[in-house]
Amino acid sequence: MLGNDDLPKFGPAGAEPPLTSAPVIISQAFFGVRLDEPSVQAAGAIRILSAPGAEVRSRFPEPVEWMNITNWANWVQLYRAGTGALGAGWLELAFITGSNSRGLRLAMDGLIGGRTRGAWPFMRLASKLCNVEFRRVVYSQRWVRNDKIIQMSPGETLKRSTSRTVGISSTKSKELSRSLGFSRTGRAGVLQAQISERIETTVTIHEEHQDTQECGLTNDRTGYYRRVACWYVQHEFAVDALIASSVTVDMLADPEWRPSDEAQDLQWVPRESASFVSPYAGNSTCADIPA
Repeated sequence: MLGNDDLPKFGPAGAEPPLTSAPVIISQAFFGVRLDEPSVQAAGAIRILSAPGAEVRSRFPEPVEWMNITNWANWVQLYRAGTGALGAGWLELAFITGSNSRGLRLAMDGLIGGRTRGAWPFMRLASKLCNVEFRRVVYSQRWVRNDKIIQMSPGETLKRSTSRTVGISSTKSKELSRSLGFSRTGRAGVLQAQISERIETTVTIHEEHQDTQECGLTNDRTGYYRRVACWYVQHEFAVDALIASSVTVDMLADPEWRPSDEAQDLQWVPRESASFVSPYAGNSTCADIPA
C-alpha cells in the first residue's frame, strides 16, 4: 500500500510540492465479462491468445511484465463468464486439463462464426465465449495534496480545518460494478465487496460526502517559518478490455485461419475508470525556511 515514503517533498527554499504523487499499482486481475451482444473484436482477441505457435505472453500489447496469461486460472475465468450456470463440472475439467490450450482452440474452431466443427461440448463453450470480453482491472493509489499550503510563523501554534469531498458517488459506483462484470449494483458497500472479490485486496470505500477534519499544528523552530502540506490518499481503478481490431467475421469463421501479423493489433481499450479520495488521516509534510 501507499506509504509516507511516497509523499512528495517540498522543493528548495520551501517551494510547493506537486499536487499529486506518481501512482503506485497496488493490485491487478484478469476476468471475463459476458456481453449483451457478440463482439468480433473480443472473440478475435481470445482466438489470437489461444492460437498455437508463439508464446502467448508475446502476443500482448505493452506493458506485459505482470501478466501471466499462460496460467490456466485466467482461462477458467473466461470459461465461467461464458458458460455461467450452464457449465457442467466435467466440461470444466476437460477445458482446464487440455494441453497447450487445446480445449480453447477446439472451442474457437467449433462455433465462432457459425461453424459446427469439433466435439459438441466445446461447441457450446465457443458459442458462449463469443459473448465474452477479456478484461483487466488495475488498482492504484496516489497522494493528492490539499490545495492550500499552511505557513506558520516561528513559535506559532494553530488549529486548522481541512475540507474535501471524499468517497465515491452512487452513479460511479454502479458504473464500476457493471464494468467489473457484476449484474448487482449498489452503493459503496456493494462495490467494496465486489472489488475485494475481483482483486483479492481489501479496499475501504466510503460513500461520497464532505469530510472536514481539524488538526493541530506547531512550529517549534526559532527563526524559521514552517510550511505544511496536508495529503489524502486517492484510489484509482481502471478497467480495460483486450480487443483485436483487425480481426473480421470471415477470419473467425475460417477453421484454417491462424493469427500472424494480426496478433500485433491486440490492444487494451478503456471500459471504465473511477477515482475517489479517502478521508483525511493526518498525513502531512513540511519545510522550514529562514524567517
